[in-house]
Amino acid sequence: MIGEGAGMTNIVAEYEALAQLLSYLVKMNMTGDVVEIRIDNKMLVKQMKGEWKVRHGAYVPYYEKVKPLASKFPRISYVWIRREFNEDADALTRRAYKEYLDRRSSAR
Repeated sequence: MIGEGAGMTNIVAEYEALAQLLSYLVKMNMTGDVVEIRIDNKMLVKQMKGEWKVRHGAYVPYYEKVKPLASKFPRISYVWIRREFNEDADALTRRAYKEYLDRRSSAR
């Protein structure tokens, strides 16, 4: 579970997902491996590459959590995938979200 509630946004969720992924790779002792992060969020890619500034917003603490993790990977790269080329991942996300909502409503 990535998160929910008032402060949850797509960029917050994506930064948290990246933090969880990198934490897992650190735990699995994979920091020496080549890591390519492919994501359809242009802002995350540009910020992680240092091309865009991190300004303000609910995502900043998540960015600050990810940066030191990412620095453990000397061969990490970020690739922006345009949404029109990411339809399969979007469909999986929608399905997972629907299943989450179904489980949540049945638990009440």
